[in-house]
Amino acid sequence: MKQGIDVSKWQKGLDFKLAKQQGKTFCIVRAGRTTSDGRQVMDECFYENINKAKDAGLDLGIYFYSLATDAVTAHREAEWINHLLTTDLCNTHLKAGVWLDVEDPRQASLSPAKLTSGSDGCHQSAQLVRRLCRTVLKF
Repeated sequence: MKQGIDVSKWQKGLDFKLAKQQGKTFCIVRAGRTTSDGRQVMDECFYENINKAKDAGLDLGIYFYSLATDAVTAHREAEWINHLLTTDLCNTHLKAGVWLDVEDPRQASLSPAKLTSGSDGCHQSAQLVRRLCRTVLKF
């Protein structure tokens, strides 16, 4: 079984080379998050973390901390991630994948079916996520 780490601004100062020496093989870096007022923003330490993980020889992945509870926010989040993938990360191999972190208490009442289906007004967002997945597969 492979072991890895996930990092964000909360792990500032982490020794990525030590993590690699301790057997970690991959690093999932928080790229961004949705704020309480609905804006999508970059993690304050994203570039530092992804570059240090790469320099340490860890396989790279990214995640986005979602607050989406509706189609509009889900669509904005997917567009934000897609923009990052097709601009700043267009030449970065994300062997450890692209992840969506869905753990906020506001999302607890959403069923897995609603989170992953195109129903309840989420059809457009589901299509965007499929496009996002196709973009990721190109890496």
